[in-house]
Amino acid sequence: MSDRQKVPGALNDLRSYGWTRNNTISQSVDAMHALAKMTRTGHSQLMVVDGDQLVGVVMLKDMLRFLSLKLNLRRGFPEI
Repeated sequence: MSDRQKVPGALNDLRSYGWTRNNTISQSVDAMHALAKMTRTGHSQLMVVDGDQLVGVVMLKDMLRFLSLKLNLRRGFPEI
């Protein structure tokens, strides 16, 4: 067991969340790769995992906000 406490019940079973390789990413994946996977697979959200543990969910709206902020910073515009 890692330093992260395991949560009893369904959280330990990713299949109960509809886990597939297409809708899951590792927590070590950067945001641009997550966005590319969303685009490629058509999923608007991805489950973030650490091994076999669900640690979060990232949504397309979060990725679009990230991309907007990144583009604004490159152009020298403040965040709106």
